[in-house]
Amino acid sequence: MTVTNPVLEKPTTPSSTYVLLYDVSWEQLEQLDVTLAGTGARLTYLDGVLEIMSPLSDDHEDAKSTLSLLLEAYFREKRIRF
Repeated sequence: MTVTNPVLEKPTTPSSTYVLLYDVSWEQLEQLDVTLAGTGARLTYLDGVLEIMSPLSDDHEDAKSTLSLLLEAYFREKRIRF
């Protein structure tokens, strides 16, 4: 078994709250998942590419919740199945 080191791509903007890692094995993903447990970081993995996102702000969560409530009310009013 050959172990390769992941390649890190830094975000293009200073305010970005994620990093991309390329050439990540499944075993490396599992290790990172354990290491980052409890931090609130979100991991997304596909075909050897791992995106690690920092926890979202309360402002983001509030806006997301408000939008979801508005969409639900609209769908119910228009009798659109969702």
